[in-house]
Amino acid sequence: MGLTIHYSGQLKSTELINPLLEDIAEIAGNYDWKFDFLDSKEPSNGENGNLRGIVFQPPKCDAVFLLFDVKGQLINPVFVDEEDYDEINNLHNLRTQLFVKTQFASPALHIQLVHIFEYLANKYFQVFAVLDDGEYWETKDASLLAYNFKKNQALIDQFALGLETIPINEGEDLTDFLARVGERVKRYLEGKGT
Repeated sequence: MGLTIHYSGQLKSTELINPLLEDIAEIAGNYDWKFDFLDSKEPSNGENGNLRGIVFQPPKCDAVFLLFDVKGQLINPVFVDEEDYDEINNLHNLRTQLFVKTQFASPALHIQLVHIFEYLANKYFQVFAVLDDGEYWETKDASLLAYNFKKNQALIDQFALGLETIPINEGEDLTDFLARVGERVKRYLEGKGT
């Protein structure tokens, strides 16, 4: 839960990995963000050995991973060891979809990350896809982004309050309880009260 930037991509050429890593290291250094290079020469999932990349950590934000396989495809480090592509369970999508949650950072940091992704997309990627929960990638509307931050924070706050104040009914299972809390939060946020 919370605003997230989802991203995936394929480099124009694997020869661009080193320049991209140097660029990101410089950008992260300029912002005083921690970063680390990633390099794995061990085979992982057959052809996906020799993974290389960088991870950087903006403040109050998820770490941003740019990890590439031997073909220049962005790879999610969590799913790097999954078995070969399984269309039924969407493992291909999980392996190649990355994300960074910005909800607990700020709209300004969210905008910085979008601009970094745009820079990288234009300079290094043949294909770079983004789904931005804050809608800034698509619209460049900072006021819409700020609204989405506030709306999501209100949802998080109200859900937490609901968990603290709404009792579980006798015999009610956890799924039904969470659905009931969610419904009350939805009605509250729609302005209908409890």
